[in-house]
Amino acid sequence: MSRLEFAKSGKAACISHLDLMRTMSRSFLRAGFLLRHSEGFNPHASISVALPLPLGHESDCELMDFKLKEAVASDEIVVRLNRVLPEGLTALRVTESSRPFREIEYLRHRVELKYDGGTPAGAADTLTELFGSDDITVYRKTKKSEGDFNIAPCIKEKSFSPLPDGIRCEAVLTAMRPMLSPIYLIAAVERYAPALSPSFVRYRRIEILDGSMRRFE
Repeated sequence: MSRLEFAKSGKAACISHLDLMRTMSRSFLRAGFLLRHSEGFNPHASISVALPLPLGHESDCELMDFKLKEAVASDEIVVRLNRVLPEGLTALRVTESSRPFREIEYLRHRVELKYDGGTPAGAADTLTELFGSDDITVYRKTKKSEGDFNIAPCIKEKSFSPLPDGIRCEAVLTAMRPMLSPIYLIAAVERYAPALSPSFVRYRRIEILDGSMRRFE
């Protein structure tokens, strides 16, 4: 099993997970690679993506496992894929898959809160104080449950810094058991500091980490 690390940005952020899987399968074919397929009545390409990215979010570090029918050098796979991938999808590198995705523990996110009227005075300090609390409860809905949920224990690291037109937040959040989407950071702002509710938000996943806070590969 090989592992592709790729970036997803710009227009590609609007590609849904299912469309991404179809796009990647077709890109391998257009690049001249034959993917292995599962056996059975309804065979499908042997590819899987770790922790599918929410629609509209960008990423520097997406991971996809795949199997080819023939051995091909890693560098060649990257070069040939980048010739055919659509705008916004970029193959970064290919390695051997040595660790299962279930060993992923944390995700590092960059969240930019944008304000049409300029950055509110003291916003970074206010948000630092807010997210320093042990109780940050927001309404959260998942496939299995919905209701109030304290997100504070799911925030491993966080920092806030001012931008000319907003605030940049860098946060390390739990990736599994439970997975905390960065959208709930904004939900907390809207609930506890409504005056700092942003006009627009940009989300970017920048690093995948294991339980020791080391880069997952």
